[in-house]
Amino acid sequence: ELHRSNSFTGEKLREKNLSWVDIFEEIP
Repeated sequence: ELHRSNSFTGEKLREKNLSWVDIFEEIP
């Protein structure tokens, strides 16, 4: 179960990371 939870958190972090990259790319 711990592994599953870790995988889920990693996926969420990756999604957030992509969002942050998009935001930073929009900032000149």
